[in-house]
Amino acid sequence: MKWSRASAALLFFIAMASSAQDITIRAVASGATLRAGFAVGGSRVLPEVVYIKGDMTRLEFQDGGQTDYILRDGKARASWLVNEKARVVLPLGNGPSARKYFFNIDRPCADFSGSCTKGDRSTVAGHAATRWRFIAAGHTGPDGTDSGTMWIDDASGLLLGYDGKDMSGRPMKWTVTSVDTGEISPDLFKMPAIEPRKP
Repeated sequence: MKWSRASAALLFFIAMASSAQDITIRAVASGATLRAGFAVGGSRVLPEVVYIKGDMTRLEFQDGGQTDYILRDGKARASWLVNEKARVVLPLGNGPSARKYFFNIDRPCADFSGSCTKGDRSTVAGHAATRWRFIAAGHTGPDGTDSGTMWIDDASGLLLGYDGKDMSGRPMKWTVTSVDTGEISPDLFKMPAIEPRKP
């Protein structure tokens, strides 16, 4: 059993390290700051699917009715909110909405302001991960969080979830339920033939 787990971890690391490898993440966002999703008490819950192909990412919101998604070009450091049904493409720049998915394994806070404290190791969505506590990040933590806890994949640096608060103390959470590798069509990352609005 130990060998099979080690082998699986090694294979996943090799797959993630390959520049040609695509990644699909299924997760659930929740918190009082969400404007979409399903109302649960005083908060909202929003299932998401994230597709990663090289420098491109596509974040789809699975709220049962809307067709919004976010396209991000990491190389160009730009992102857009797209609603094909309403024929809207809204530039978002590179702010908190442009979620970062990979971090430095040993120094994850090097990618944003604030400081990190290394915590325990655990398993998240079937992958070995380390818990990191971050504080005083301003709006530069995951999804614009100021403080909280995030889980980073030990092999690849992939963000496997966070539980934090923004600068106003409002709770924000992103829980990863699965991570899969496999070819993703480049068509999924093409900008629709819609004139973007001016920011």
